[in-house]
This record gives sequence, C-alpha cells and structure tokens, in this order.
Amino acid sequence: MGQVPEALQVWGFLITREIASGNANAPPIIIGQTAVHLVLTSGDRALACVKAVAFGVDPAMPTDLQPIGRHLIVEFSGASRLTDAASISDALCRAAVAAGAAVLETRMHDFGTHHGVTGVVLLAESHISIHTWPEHGYAAIDIFMCGAAEPERAVAVLAAFFRPERREVRCLERGFAGRLPV
Repeated sequence: MGQVPEALQVWGFLITREIASGNANAPPIIIGQTAVHLVLTSGDRALACVKAVAFGVDPAMPTDLQPIGRHLIVEFSGASRLTDAASISDALCRAAVAAGAAVLETRMHDFGTHHGVTGVVLLAESHISIHTWPEHGYAAIDIFMCGAAEPERAVAVLAAFFRPERREVRCLERGFAGRLPV
C-alpha cells in the first residue's frame, strides 16, 4: 500500500480499493465503502498529496487552501454524569463559549431515569451535538466550528465535566477556502 492510503488508515478510514490514476507519478484515487473518502489537511507529505488529489492538482504544487471549519468527532468511554439533561446542556454551552463560539439555541431530550440524553447546541459557528448511553458509560459528541473558534478548547471543558476514563478525538477539516495553483 502506498503513502496516501497509509496516511488515510492512520486517520481511521477503511480503504476498500485503490484505483490507479493512469499516471504512474500521480497519487491513487481512494475509494471507500460508499464514496470517495479523502482526508484534507495540511502537514505531512502524504496528507498534502490527498488534498491535491481532492482538487485535481499536482501534489507537488503548493496551495494556500485553508479549511472553512473543523469537525471533531469525540468519543468518551468510562464517562460519568450522562443522565442529567440540564447539566449536560450547561456543559455544552460552557464548552462552546470556551471555544470562542456564540450560542444561538439549545435543545435537549432526556430519555428518562437511568437513560441517556440527546441534544444539540446551535452555534453561530455551527453546532455541538451529543448522545449519551449511561448503561455503557459512553458519550458520542460532535463539535463542528468554523471561523476563529477553537473546537479543541470545547473538548477540554467537556472532558472535565464527563471525566472519561478514555477519550478519542478525530478531526475532519471541512470545506476549503483559498487559491489553487494555476
């Protein structure tokens, strides 16, 4: 497997097949289970190649593309405080503010005693959503923010609130603004 697929696997993508581009020097097109999956980020050479493939440009050509927003997929295992919708709503709002986001509205649903909570905090910068399974000590959280907001700061606030034994955070860079090389 080549450099680009290895980079994608590091980011948690399942590679189901690789299609040669027809040019021996060009990176492959990566096909996932249902669609083309590309990790678009700056940094190491393999991920830069993936960004270039997404926009159909030579990976060796520099670009000044920047993500419009970052979407964090947060998994808390061995977490506590998973059943009180009001406390969870407050924690999500504090997390948004800590990230530099503006809260527009919150909506929470409590599934009843000893059951989980689902909810969303609508932000001017996008959203934070959550679904909890107290019977498994698990919370699934999405934090999507654009602009100058720093979603990683929200994760720190939520980790302090839920006190998970284990946490996993994946980041997807969404949408790109900037200039492609000519």
